[in-house]
Amino acid sequence: MIISQLSGGLGNQMFQYAAAYALADHLGEECRVDVTTFQQNVRKYELAVFAGAPVFARPSDIPFPYRQSRSRPGRLVARIVGPVRLGKVAVFNERSPFVFDDRFFQAGKNTYLIGYFQTERYFVRCADKIRQIYDFVPRPDHRNQALLDRIRSTNAVSVHVRRGDYVTNPKYNKHHGTCSLEYYQEAFAIIMGRVHHPSFYVFSDDPDWAAANVKPPAEAVYADHNRVDASYEDMRLMANCRHNIIANSSFSWWAAWLNANPDKIVVAPKRWLASQQLEVRDLIPTRWFQC
Repeated sequence: MIISQLSGGLGNQMFQYAAAYALADHLGEECRVDVTTFQQNVRKYELAVFAGAPVFARPSDIPFPYRQSRSRPGRLVARIVGPVRLGKVAVFNERSPFVFDDRFFQAGKNTYLIGYFQTERYFVRCADKIRQIYDFVPRPDHRNQALLDRIRSTNAVSVHVRRGDYVTNPKYNKHHGTCSLEYYQEAFAIIMGRVHHPSFYVFSDDPDWAAANVKPPAEAVYADHNRVDASYEDMRLMANCRHNIIANSSFSWWAAWLNANPDKIVVAPKRWLASQQLEVRDLIPTRWFQC
């Protein structure tokens, strides 16, 4: 059995499950997820909106130090870069969140995964299956369906502006930072030079700021109606655009990746993190533009 310890928001959970599924598929094993980290966390489990939502691990499936997510032993073990064997289960800790770990597919059949695994290199070999897994199940409400119909009828370009705790939390701001207005202007220029009559659809967790500051050079629609509990609706809408301008956010990364347009243009920020402590070389697919 392959078990992934889930943490973070929707985009993070999608990376963690996709990597675990790919490893399980490679080994012919069952895949489950550990959601106990959400017991004492402001984040919550968010994968239930997908057709291939994972099975939860049982307490007995989880290595003992991790059964209580805030236990002191769990924190101590998590500092070790795996794999580390705990009884019958090997605990695999990634080396870096954004760099493919070449030990990954050497993991054994009973492995508990800890990390973010934020590169498609973990799951590109089963990309079609991952796309099927991440097919949205809930039907859009009336307002989202109307916007979805409009998006599908235009040469739509999604624009994601990630702010929220990247701005309000000093720790996150120092580590992540936010994309500059200059980045969006460069991204608009790339789109305008390659896309005929684009329509821009702007999505943000700070819609008032985005509407006041992010000004595309063509028709612009500001989507501001999907709040926290319906954030996946924004991902679905962005994934249905023909092209994407993403923020330094796993949320819009996934929207762009799920975009099924074979001729899509995706623009991503060259500087993903404000902090320079982490290497991010495997995060952005080489077929995407960076600026």
